[in-house]
Amino acid sequence: MLLKKDQAAQVGAYDWENDGDTVDVDDDFAAELLAIPGGDFTVAEPDPEPEPKVTKAAAAKAAKADAASDEAAAGTVVAGTPAADAAVASAPDTPAGK
Repeated sequence: MLLKKDQAAQVGAYDWENDGDTVDVDDDFAAELLAIPGGDFTVAEPDPEPEPKVTKAAAAKAAKADAASDEAAAGTVVAGTPAADAAVASAPDTPAGK
């Protein structure tokens, strides 16, 4: 894709109607246009990838995974994580385990 900064132009079958327009051209033709001294053509930067959308459910799942990771690193148990559920289930002598 080539960008024509100034002086809109039509070259061959390609048309840059306005200053700053970008047009898809084949690689060989692009090389020819880029070789023109003062031709004012440049390779256009690709559009940035859109940021992925994170749903509330995915954010909650990630937060729970972070908490589980933190508890494993700290050697502690955070309520509502799999480790906490396992601790409660394996402790039948406590009120919570009954």
